[in-house]
Amino acid sequence: MARFIELTKIVSDREVSGETAFSDTDEVGENQNTAPVERVPVTTPTSVQVDAIRCYYARKDDRPGTRLTFTDGGGFAVTESYEDVKALITA
Repeated sequence: MARFIELTKIVSDREVSGETAFSDTDEVGENQNTAPVERVPVTTPTSVQVDAIRCYYARKDDRPGTRLTFTDGGGFAVTESYEDVKALITA
């Protein structure tokens, strides 16, 4: 019988820039945005068949979450940490 685990799939990363009261100015040569751009993940709950997982590893570039790849060649990122995914798979 197939075993499934519940994870949170990262559908995309959306950029959100912090804006200040000075963001909409006509000043030439000065960037008035003082807050850094932040990447906010857009997520959706998903079920994954454990037997279909080929491998899993921490995401690159210090991004949070885990990358899953599957026996059919596909793959996606989830918000759960590597340790959390490992615990779910081995439980």
